[in-house]
Amino acid sequence: SRPSGIRREIHVQYAQGLPNAPMLDVGKSCPVSARRPEWLDASRITYNQGWRTGKNPMFNAAAKALIAGENPGTVDCPA
Repeated sequence: SRPSGIRREIHVQYAQGLPNAPMLDVGKSCPVSARRPEWLDASRITYNQGWRTGKNPMFNAAAKALIAGENPGTVDCPA
């Protein structure tokens, strides 16, 4: 339902200003305890938007991050 490995931080930073991007408090990737279940809602909302409109704000945010030279993928949290 989302681009593979997109981090919460990428969604928050690069989805700002995108039409219909769900700007929920999705938490942070690290530490693991900072991850919020609202991330699943944001993923579901953008997935459904993509099917309805052909435009998925999470994919657009990931593309913007790649263009900016930032890896939108996973991050290893320190133990």
